[in-house]
Amino acid sequence: MKPSTPQLKAHIKTHKEYKPIRQVLNNVNAPTHNIAEQLNLQLYILLPLCNTYTVKNSTEIEHEKVKMPINEQTKMITLDIKYMYINLSIKGILRAAKTWLQKTVNKPETNK
Repeated sequence: MKPSTPQLKAHIKTHKEYKPIRQVLNNVNAPTHNIAEQLNLQLYILLPLCNTYTVKNSTEIEHEKVKMPINEQTKMITLDIKYMYINLSIKGILRAAKTWLQKTVNKPETNK
C-alpha cells in the first residue's frame, strides 16, 4: 500500500430541512490507518464488550435479533460508524480506554 493524504468528502443530507453537510473522512490509505487497525485489535482483545452484536445491514439485524436474549431490561441501539470517527474527542477516547483497562486488566505495563 502506498500511503496517501486522507480524503475529506461532504455529503449533503437532502432529506433534512436545512440540508446540513456531513463530513466524511476516508483515511484508509493514510499512513496511520494500519497503526489504528492494530491498536483497535489490541483494545478489542483487552477490552471485550459483553452482549454486543455486529451486523452488516438491516436484513442481518432481523435474522440476528431472533438469537438475542431479549427481556424488559434489553436496550438496543444501532450505529453506522465505520470510518466515521472524525468528531470523536481523542482525550475522551483515551480516558475511556484507560478506565476500561484499569477495570479489566491488572497489568501496569499493559495499562501504561
